[in-house]
Amino acid sequence: SIEKNAEWFRKAVLLFKDNIHHFDALKDRLAMLEDRIQMEDDELMKSEDVRKMLDAAERTLESLEGAAADFWPDWTAKLKTQTKLKGKDLFIPLRIALTGRKEGPELRRLVQLLGRRRCLERIRLARKITVH
Repeated sequence: SIEKNAEWFRKAVLLFKDNIHHFDALKDRLAMLEDRIQMEDDELMKSEDVRKMLDAAERTLESLEGAAADFWPDWTAKLKTQTKLKGKDLFIPLRIALTGRKEGPELRRLVQLLGRRRCLERIRLARKITVH
């Protein structure tokens, strides 16, 4: 419905409002929400640790089926426990997998907007791209 799309767009604009300084930049930021994202070519994503983290990210996200809309705290807690990663070692590769970029909006709000199913699709795509 138009109302549903308008609400989604409002949430998307709020998600990016702190990351854009010109209205023209919004189109570039909204591209992160499209189904086909472009991954930054980054050596970091080719590491064995990142591959293992993405495997764990997929497993833990699958285990959260039926979880609340704000599954971020549960997902990241499980990821930290399983991978022993934290901070930038966990969140930069996760951000690249979810957005295609090293920098972007707050991940918790992003995953709420994308939803669990779309996050899972992006993690699976990132796993395929990072396999070497």
